Amino acid sequence: MEGREASPTAAIIDTQAVKATEKGGLRGIRSDTTAAKKTKGIKRNVIVDTIGLLLGIAVIPANIQDRDCAANLIRKTRCLFPWIAKLFADGGYAGAKLKAALAGQPVELEIVKRTDNEGGFKVVRRRWVVERTLSWLRRNRRLMAHYEAFALIAEGYAKLAMICIMLKRLAGPKLSRAT
Repeated sequence: MEGREASPTAAIIDTQAVKATEKGGLRGIRSDTTAAKKTKGIKRNVIVDTIGLLLGIAVIPANIQDRDCAANLIRKTRCLFPWIAKLFADGGYAGAKLKAALAGQPVELEIVKRTDNEGGFKVVRRRWVVERTLSWLRRNRRLMAHYEAFALIAEGYAKLAMICIMLKRLAGPKLSRAT
């Protein structure tokens, strides 16, 4: 429907931090250097295609670096979508460790960084797509905080939320009812 190939050849990876409740099982303490505060929670590490549809997800404790779990997520996603040749990421994924882990994979990792020195909101090429997808997922009440005891269940709820988004897109505009 979007006028693109059915098989994605490019994808974008990013992470979303989510606070955990007292009931949430998997969690870590994320140290936020900008605000100098510590937050208990998880991170949703996601890979989306260029129109924002979810291709892969991994739920990890918040104290794990984004790039440490990225190699496994990329391998897992490429098993389902082997034609992905280019992957866009933010500066959190830069480093020799991830490059070494992806050495055997036929995928090119491109780090997309902000180029401006001024503050405020700026749309960053390619990264806005994954940020939009993460905001779509956050609209789901179950995904606003981390309630689950197991990461697999949290991943399932994110996939279910994306299925609902895709079904709404496929259904098109609502038909008005004659009353």
